[in-house]
Amino acid sequence: WFMLTGHPMGITGDLLTSERGLFDLQLKLEELDQPTTYKMLINYLNSARINNRCTDPNDARSVLPFTPEAAKRFCEVSLGKPRLFNRLGNTVLDTAANMQVTLIDSEVLAQGLKAAAPELRERAALSVQEERVRAFLEQRGPISDETITFEDLEQLGFRSFSEILPFLERLEAADLAHQLDQDDTKAFAPIALPPAIEDQSVDL
Repeated sequence: WFMLTGHPMGITGDLLTSERGLFDLQLKLEELDQPTTYKMLINYLNSARINNRCTDPNDARSVLPFTPEAAKRFCEVSLGKPRLFNRLGNTVLDTAANMQVTLIDSEVLAQGLKAAAPELRERAALSVQEERVRAFLEQRGPISDETITFEDLEQLGFRSFSEILPFLERLEAADLAHQLDQDDTKAFAPIALPPAIEDQSVDL
């Protein structure tokens, strides 16, 4: 018998596989490349249409109500992650509906992405320490065990990168950060969303 199940990442995943032996084979799901993400957007939009069953990526009608430029930008921001793709897509479409527009161009997309940032944080229900790490990552940009300094760790109340790692993985699970593709070290970067107007800075 075989069972396919979601698998925790990071320290928890290592514990379950090496120590507990609950899962003996990990199949990592890689992010989608941009052409595949664009095709996924076309398929999603096409499934909701009654008319205009266009699926040709070279035809601007295939991504309506997005313009091709906005559609490509949306796919870039979603990083090839289906969950982030769906969350951002819902917010962008809701924003367009609230604005009573029928076409999602770059400006409407930007407004939707601005609205998504606080929604993702609200859904995550971060602790005070998790929010401090998120704010630090957003201000600092990509960090890893090779680039973070002792001053950074001291500022956040940690002694080593291994102590901050579970917080970064928590942010990744909440779509507030993503792990960079680096073989020799763990590195994380913030999700590239424009800040909402009502965003307030967090004292570090």
